Amino acid sequence: MARQWTDNRENNVKKSTGNEISEVLKIRHFVMNIIYRNGGKSVMIPSSRALAARFGIARSTVQLSLEKMSAQGFLIGKPGIGTFTNPRKSFILQHGEPAPLTGIKVAGGDDFYYICTTWRMFSETGNALVNSGCSIHLLQDATSTPETIQQEIRNAFLDGVLFLGSPEPVIRKAAEIVPAVSIGHTPVPDVCSVFFSINDAVRELVRTLRRGGRTRILLTHDGETSIPAVSATRKALEEDGFELIPLDVKSADFVSEFHHLATEKHPDAIFIHQQHAGLARQILAELGETPETVRLIAAEDLPHCEEFPGIYFQAPRREAAETAVAMLNRLMRGDRRIEHVRKEIKLVCNLTINNI
Repeated sequence: MARQWTDNRENNVKKSTGNEISEVLKIRHFVMNIIYRNGGKSVMIPSSRALAARFGIARSTVQLSLEKMSAQGFLIGKPGIGTFTNPRKSFILQHGEPAPLTGIKVAGGDDFYYICTTWRMFSETGNALVNSGCSIHLLQDATSTPETIQQEIRNAFLDGVLFLGSPEPVIRKAAEIVPAVSIGHTPVPDVCSVFFSINDAVRELVRTLRRGGRTRILLTHDGETSIPAVSATRKALEEDGFELIPLDVKSADFVSEFHHLATEKHPDAIFIHQQHAGLARQILAELGETPETVRLIAAEDLPHCEEFPGIYFQAPRREAAETAVAMLNRLMRGDRRIEHVRKEIKLVCNLTINNI
């Protein structure tokens, strides 16, 4: 069923009721959108009084933002007439037209830092967007909720949005007003989605461990098992009768507990998070063990994973990003078909089958 999107550009700006985006930034985005959409032209912007009324903020705040942009050369004041955009500060146009302005939202937008796997997905998505001729705007000004995401998108004047691991209610609300695509571990109903599936890789891991006679697994987890590779692997090993030795990575005594369990329980395989690969190898060395005698299994592909002496899961991030960007470009061209595309996570083994 075709989805009807409203225009989210200049004529669709509404007064914001929240403080998620700084008031100064709202005015800056408004003016930048005028410059972006009218490359090389001098356009008169609304007065500070009109902008204050439009956005529901103090006129002094508007004047502060406009003064800063004038100092940066984006605006030119003409006494007695008004304020105009500076055509010499326009953006480079693509075939005479501004490139589609696409947003990227990572999770809820409030992450303090990005782990390696998240940044890799972010990087591949950005590369795919740029390679397809899009411009990118990072949606990281707020902690998005279903109540705030639409205004956040409107304030950024976006043509489309790619969500990376964001909450489903936020994605669905965004998709009501702008073309949107989700990249994650589950498809989002009524929204174009590219999602990773790990089930086949987990089944292959179970078969691999059984074939090698490895049944006692030290399994590190995060308590909430929020990483799909961890929760899926744990469930599969439990159902297949493996002896699991759980270790919460959030434990205050994680390192000492790791060492104790590896010493006393004698696991023949250790399931780890990528950041604990070095620690696991160090503990094995102290115990006189090697990755050949105690197999290492990583929940995600690691930096320099080709050097990792064990088994790990690898997501096809570039392929997923390119598929998602193709979807988004199709949506922005007016083709509103909803697609859900599965991408299979692979199990990679860096050791010979005889050493499994």
